[in-house]
Amino acid sequence: GQAGVDPLIYLSIGYGVGAGIVVNGRLLTGLSGFAGEVGHTILQQGGPRCTCGRRGCADALIGLRALMDQVDGGSGAGPERLERLFARTADGDAAACRAVADAGRHLGVLLNNLWVAFDPMCIVVGGAALRLGERLLGPGRAVLRDCAAATRLPAPVIRTPGFGDNGTAIGGAAMARHHLMRPFGGQGADVAPPKPARF
Repeated sequence: GQAGVDPLIYLSIGYGVGAGIVVNGRLLTGLSGFAGEVGHTILQQGGPRCTCGRRGCADALIGLRALMDQVDGGSGAGPERLERLFARTADGDAAACRAVADAGRHLGVLLNNLWVAFDPMCIVVGGAALRLGERLLGPGRAVLRDCAAATRLPAPVIRTPGFGDNGTAIGGAAMARHHLMRPFGGQGADVAPPKPARF
């Protein structure tokens, strides 16, 4: 990849938190396929218990399931609970807005950690949590900005996809198209040759 173009990180915030890390046009999968499981990076030692058994994971601090548990009580991850969280936040409910802002600050820590680990040009933040808007993203950007100011280095650009709930499907289709077309664009030298067909 060209300097300043790679890597690219797609951070998805839904019931949990995950990431796709693209390096030189390829999705980083890691030794066991776990690369991008950033939902289980620890952002707060001794923080709330995560479903994985550890404490202070990104899932337990930023994920929508954790936010619903804080704001709505009860358990489960039904769509009606999620709609209540969105509605209470949009209406300016103090407890909901406070929980979302806290999650946003933890998001900023995660963005900083991804920046330091991968030095990306851009981090695209997507997923259902985008419906929380700037109440979530604003505190995240502010924390990242403070981290960047302390180091006097430019932080990566934080973008949001313009595709709404279809973002994941569109991204998957775009990635498939990119890999299908790549050999014909003069960039296919590093692509492994196709395996011979077995009849």
